[in-house]
Amino acid sequence: MKKYFYLITLTTIALLKCGSDLPKQELVNKMRGLGTRVTPLATAPSTTGQLPQTVTLTLYGALPLGQTATLTPYTEANPSTSSEFPLSAQDMEIVSNSLTYTDHTALRIVSAQATIKIPTLDELEKFSGGSFTGAPLGYSFQWISADNTEKVHGNFPVYPAGSASLQNTEPTISITSPTSGNVASASGSLSLTSTLSQFDNMIVGWFVSSGEIINRRSQNSTWNKIQGGPQTLILTARVQSNGAFAYQVVDVQGP
Repeated sequence: MKKYFYLITLTTIALLKCGSDLPKQELVNKMRGLGTRVTPLATAPSTTGQLPQTVTLTLYGALPLGQTATLTPYTEANPSTSSEFPLSAQDMEIVSNSLTYTDHTALRIVSAQATIKIPTLDELEKFSGGSFTGAPLGYSFQWISADNTEKVHGNFPVYPAGSASLQNTEPTISITSPTSGNVASASGSLSLTSTLSQFDNMIVGWFVSSGEIINRRSQNSTWNKIQGGPQTLILTARVQSNGAFAYQVVDVQGP
């Protein structure tokens, strides 16, 4: 059975209308969603008489220093695919006091947690129209800051008890260049290199506090037009097959 994983993005129409006036997707000049970590990474549904299974989502975002944000669930009116079991806002509960901020030299990371009750095996079999072999569960949240609302829609897999897919492991990533404290060239550039544990199955994304990335979806790239002073670089990675997520942050110095 195919499994699908999606993120909400700007529409093509908006991109065409705004053209070069649109901020670069890697530039964190307002609230930006980074990704979601699911714990446990894969789970099985409960059966009749068992207590419901739950998972914990940790959602991450990036903000300019000094800004704040809140996280709320919402119900997606148009699920990404008919094979995705749609969760409603009532299925998702924000964990009390889980909102945290981690400040770096030019950006801050925000995170918050939510719990989700997994549908029962009977519910999933009814949704599948027969024997349940696995399905993605779709979640929807929105990060709300003073000047932006960033919607994040994604999903994570649920498998039958005993499935080998329940043994999924978390990815690992590492920014190998630049390292903390490196200084950009006089022209405002830095080479970007990284290592990924599952590169063939991962989608990467670079985020920066200023300037632009030549190709933000490439494992290795170049960061140009870096402004002077302290700067922050973020690398994210998402595994396509199961939605697992990892990120790393490096603080550097502009020219």
